[in-house]
Formats: sequence, C-alpha cells, structure tokens
Amino acid sequence: MTDAKLNHPYTIVVAIDFFAPCEAAVKQALRIAGEHSGSELHAVYVIDPKAGGARSLRMQTQEVALGELPARMRAYVLSQAEGSATARDLRLGIHIRLGQPVAGILQMTVDVQADLLVVGTNGHDGVRRVLLGSVAEELVHTAHCPVLTARPVGYQGLLESDRVEPACPECIETRAQTAGTQWWCDQHRSTLRPMHTYSGVAAIRWAVGSVDVHGAGTDASQL
Repeated sequence: MTDAKLNHPYTIVVAIDFFAPCEAAVKQALRIAGEHSGSELHAVYVIDPKAGGARSLRMQTQEVALGELPARMRAYVLSQAEGSATARDLRLGIHIRLGQPVAGILQMTVDVQADLLVVGTNGHDGVRRVLLGSVAEELVHTAHCPVLTARPVGYQGLLESDRVEPACPECIETRAQTAGTQWWCDQHRSTLRPMHTYSGVAAIRWAVGSVDVHGAGTDASQL
C-alpha cells in the first residue's frame, strides 16, 4: 500500500437520481461517513445526453439542469443529514457528469479513488427494476470498489419467525419426572397446539445458566 493511500481519507461515492431509493442510499452513505473520521462523501449525478427526446430539447434541458443541479444536490444531501453529527463536519463533494450513467458513476469512483460506492435500488422485478434497478445491478458487477445497494426499510405484510418461549414450570417438572420421555404437562399436552415453540422435535438438554436471545434463562432445576 502506498503512502498516498495510507493518508487518503475514507472516500464514499453516492449516486444521486432523486428517485425514492436514492434517499435510502444517501442516508446509508451519510451513516457510514459518520463512522470514519475525516471521511469524504462525493455525490454524483450523471446526465445522459442521449435521453430526453429531440436534440434541441435535450440541449435546453441539460443547460437548465447544469445550472440548477449543484444547489439542488447539496440541499438534498444536507436534508438527509439534518440533525445528525455527520452534518456538522461533513466534507461533501458535488459532481455532475454527462454520459452513460454506469460509465459516469464508475469513472467518478476512479477519479476520487473511492473506498465505497453506494447506490439505491428498489429490488423489484419487471419494468420498475429495468428503470431503477439495472444501473445498480451493473455497478455491482463492474465497480472496482465495494458496492452497497440501499433500499427503503419496509416489512409490511411479512411475519416474524416463531419465537422460542420458555417452558412452564409444570412442563419442566414433567420432563424431570419422566426422564425426558414426556415433554408437556397435562394442560399443554391436552391443547391442540402446544403453547411453547422449540427449534426441533428431539429432546433438548438445556445448558446450566444459558440464556437465549429472548432472555429466557435456565438453571440446574431445568436440566
């Protein structure tokens, strides 16, 4: 490793496109920047000169964009950092490039010798994936630095796994008296669905003083 690289600040590039997944990408980039003292965050927006209809209209649109984008990008990033410690000493670079999005973002990582590239993705299939996810997917395969794909957090409609519940004292006593041949007390053996959920069907020998992830402890009387 060269001396220049040793003295190089931890450098993050985040791709900006103002779509919904971009917000998650900027927040993740800011969070990671805050974990590295003296880090740099470079926000890059790539304008595709071939997109946007007729050539004359494209040129007008690009001229307006080049004039307005720097302030808009800076405000966008700082709005995500508002209220965090990162905002107080954030070293932020704003970059606008013309060209194909993937190539422009990749070149940005090369120019600043990025340690990490953060891009947003919605993770969906179909048309939405083609529009918003294809750039992120290609960057994952072609970037020369680690790539973090970020998406908004959302667990609506998803069920958590059954949690391991501590057995009742009567069940424990039944196991002790039957040497583990019977696991349930009369009350729980008579129910259609056992009230306690375990990770397997075989008898489990609990370790003395163990505590599971949900805080259910055991002692010698439960062996």
